[in-house]
Amino acid sequence: MQVDGKTVEEYVRRFAWNEARFSPRLNLREIVDKIVGEMTQLEDDLKARLLDYNGVKNAVAAEVRRHQGSLVVKDIHTLLAEAGVPHVDSENLQACYLVVPKFGEAEFLKRYTGIVESTLGTQGDRFSGVVPGSAVPVAAETDYVMYQVVIFKRIAEDFRQKARGLGLQVRDYRAPEEGVLAADPAELQRQLREKQTALRQWLQASFSEAFAAFMHLVMLRVFVESILRYGLPPQYQAAVLEPYDKAEHKARAVLADEFGSGNGELWRTTADDARAGVLSSDEIYPYVSYNLGAV
Repeated sequence: MQVDGKTVEEYVRRFAWNEARFSPRLNLREIVDKIVGEMTQLEDDLKARLLDYNGVKNAVAAEVRRHQGSLVVKDIHTLLAEAGVPHVDSENLQACYLVVPKFGEAEFLKRYTGIVESTLGTQGDRFSGVVPGSAVPVAAETDYVMYQVVIFKRIAEDFRQKARGLGLQVRDYRAPEEGVLAADPAELQRQLREKQTALRQWLQASFSEAFAAFMHLVMLRVFVESILRYGLPPQYQAAVLEPYDKAEHKARAVLADEFGSGNGELWRTTADDARAGVLSSDEIYPYVSYNLGAV
């Protein structure tokens, strides 16, 4: 990642105030408000771009499930077309789709008409509402088979509940929307690649803007804290230090001795220490210090 054409480390070491972006004629509050406004706009743009990208990504995932998923998620319209089985939906009848374990397939075929209790007809002609002989295999995979079963609409909800109670997976059929064409997997993949490229480029550019704004904010904090500690006119020198691994404690000790007038120990924070001031820092030192983290 780069910031204004430099690596992050180079940008930090050679930091110079960007007068074109943050005019020194502005007061401190105006500069801070400008930085906050820019970062808020970046955050809003990021949310919008992620929403757009995730929409295409989810469409691709849904299309993959339609063609490569299990019988529980595969598109029913595609399965029916491949099997040459028409969907049944009339004034009184409708098709219900059940995913049945293969080890229980024979038992299912014997008992599917009795999944619900007899509810239709009169006296001795009462029947369950499941059309006998209507169980038609639609698709199969290693351990499961999907069946189409035709039932009377008035017992549909009861049938679904009883089937789920028997451990069968019920697929809900939804008619395709009129005028909506099936998504082209190749076109969706192309759109996703374009979205990924555009998002990556935007993130790289936005990181540069965000990190630069962050460094300007850090410089403001250094300026304000230095004035609060050392007074006016400004008399301080800012520097970037990068201790070797596991050498931060030693570097802090040297700095404390150098700038603590021999009283470096007095600056150590305690549980009830309230000297952190306006910055509410976890650690305070006899010099102004901010940790930029790993850059």
